[in-house]
Amino acid sequence: MLHWYVLHVKPNAEYRVTEALTAQRVETFLPTIKSHRPRPGRATTPLFPSYLFARIDF
Repeated sequence: MLHWYVLHVKPNAEYRVTEALTAQRVETFLPTIKSHRPRPGRATTPLFPSYLFARIDF
């Protein structure tokens, strides 16, 4: 049975961790908002910095 978990990741690593988990076929959810000061290549920032959600069956 799949359950949602909150993952705490290093600062500014949310996108990298999401991509790595997606490559391993893990369903992820990273809520984002429009950035006031966008970083190069990113128009959004995570709603909850250093956190993301993953649906995992242990």
